[in-house]
Amino acid sequence: MLFDGWYENAKVRNQPARTFDPLLRGYLPFSSLEVPEIDHPAVQALGPGLRSRVLTHHLYRYLRYTMNMETRVVSRALIQLATGNVGMELSGHIRENALKILTDEGFHAFVAMNMFHQVVAATKIEPVPCTFDIILDRLDAPIANPTARYEVIRHLLQVCVFETMVTSILDRLPADQSVHPTVRDLVADHAFDERRHNAFFVRFFPELWTALDPSTRLVVARDLPGIINACLAPDLTTVRAVLADVGMSRDTIEDVICDCYSSQNIAAATRWTARYTIQLIRNTGVLDTPEGWDAFTEAGLLDGADADRQ
Repeated sequence: MLFDGWYENAKVRNQPARTFDPLLRGYLPFSSLEVPEIDHPAVQALGPGLRSRVLTHHLYRYLRYTMNMETRVVSRALIQLATGNVGMELSGHIRENALKILTDEGFHAFVAMNMFHQVVAATKIEPVPCTFDIILDRLDAPIANPTARYEVIRHLLQVCVFETMVTSILDRLPADQSVHPTVRDLVADHAFDERRHNAFFVRFFPELWTALDPSTRLVVARDLPGIINACLAPDLTTVRAVLADVGMSRDTIEDVICDCYSSQNIAAATRWTARYTIQLIRNTGVLDTPEGWDAFTEAGLLDGADADRQ
């Protein structure tokens, strides 16, 4: 079974405390590969100290995003699954596994918050303002003609999307040997649990789709692209605040944003990060409907090869 060995293997059961050592020199606080603007000439001109400060702010954003996504989005859907409040029949093992995942996610949120506080204390770099409300508003934005109890279904869609995307995000950073070992270990711990969560939701999403009536399937097909984009949209407000924090002028900041976060770049990055989730959605049959295909095309989630529909 998928969660056999959870008591022995889940990180909440056996992970040692991760302690950030500020005296460990020669490492970056976060992966430059995850920060599009770090190689921009204007950022390169700042010098290594300020570039490291930019990366520290991106570490802060990652940790706060993790804490908020796990507690405010993922957990609300898992509670509905665990309690059976989803409008479909659920087996006992699905509900138990949802509780195990909920336990994991609470731990992931805790260690993210703890590491955030450790790094702030160690570096004395004051975090810039950052709010998760913008992401939550995008995820929960009204949709036209929702069917009965669609809010619950939407919460399940959100967790299916996020949990099938997050592993591909988490797997990259631990491989970057330039990053502080404690940060790499923390992300690797998270990735270990998320591989099991990914497998759970890869199995659950087709069951959810099958249980939906035709009218609700059409709403879901229209809604999924927005959920994907909401999860992965760059936080440009925070990027601007970070660049201002390191002394960059407003005009230069806008040049950096324009160069590094064009709509084409954002769409390409989203397609890449969400590629396995989009393939799952395709394999489940969501894109077999004209509504689904059109919604994903209009959202920029299908690449050029997909544009020529077979």
